Amino acid sequence: MIGGRTIWLLAGALLLAACGGDDSPTSNGGATGSGPPPTPPAPPTGSVFSVPPAESLSVAEVGQVIAQAAAEARGRNVAATI
Repeated sequence: MIGGRTIWLLAGALLLAACGGDDSPTSNGGATGSGPPPTPPAPPTGSVFSVPPAESLSVAEVGQVIAQAAAEARGRNVAATI
């Protein structure tokens, strides 16, 4: 039968073994030596996203925005900054 000290010694050894390295590659991809760094991939050709079409507000829409800002400022009893 295993004694009390032996069990604690085995448990401690098991815990220390579980705390070993994280097996993650190093910053140079896990390679050893001092060779040249790997070349980065080429940038994508063409556009990454499509540019949306230009939009603008009409005169009536601008007037509506100003009227709403003025009403909000009046409701809060503060000066409007547009």
